[in-house]
Amino acid sequence: MQYREALQRKDGKWDYTVTWDKVTRPAGYCATKCSGHETKEEAEECYRIYMIDNASYRNVPFDEDRRDQHHKCEICGIWTMCRAQVDPIEEHFLCPEHLNKESLLKVVPAPGCSASSW
Repeated sequence: MQYREALQRKDGKWDYTVTWDKVTRPAGYCATKCSGHETKEEAEECYRIYMIDNASYRNVPFDEDRRDQHHKCEICGIWTMCRAQVDPIEEHFLCPEHLNKESLLKVVPAPGCSASSW
């Protein structure tokens, strides 16, 4: 199992972390660019921004014959096949106009705690 969550360090600062096989390490910018956060919420926001900054975008042309793959844009509600992947298990459907970082900032929630197994 892999666990992702904000954890408090011994010095009182917070990092967003990944635990895999009982080994816990800082994740995202907490692993490379920051020296810890004052609160759990700040650590979660740091990881949210990391996910958005590293998102991958799929701008797929609208195809009337592939209706089973259409989703409503999370910003404006029009049907689209475009998406942004912010981590291995989280994607957001956005039309070509909203397939950008500014829109992801509106729709990607703070990560909180999650567990997954692949």
